[in-house]
Amino acid sequence: MIEFRSNSLNFLNDFITFIRNHSPIFSFIFIMINYLIRLACCAAAVYFMPQFLSEIKVDSITTSLMVAFVMSFLNTFIKPILKLLSLPITLLTLGLFSLVINVGIVYLAAYLVEGFRVGGFLQPLIFGFVLSIVNSLVGAFQD
Repeated sequence: MIEFRSNSLNFLNDFITFIRNHSPIFSFIFIMINYLIRLACCAAAVYFMPQFLSEIKVDSITTSLMVAFVMSFLNTFIKPILKLLSLPITLLTLGLFSLVINVGIVYLAAYLVEGFRVGGFLQPLIFGFVLSIVNSLVGAFQD
């Protein structure tokens, strides 16, 4: 049975939650909209970070969008494999090797996306941290 609190201001929220939970098509649409919002926020962060980090260069807004998409792909599919393969050395270094993996992912994204250049070790590390913070903040507001 469907029960809405029609007298409250949360009617729209209740309706959206009902549609999201009972319709796979709308659920997929909500997931894709959330992903596109997260991608756009990360692309904006990628576009503005070279103003603060001198060794990172982004040519255009489309390049920053591609970097955000590639970083999303690499963090989802490649990074867990790298973490699993490097588990012994990560344990020996008490987790510090995961920082090297983060920098490696940023360098791999720079290799894959034309117009995105990275140099050094510390600035790609900061770049990765800022992107993860932006992702966390956007994710906190989406849930």
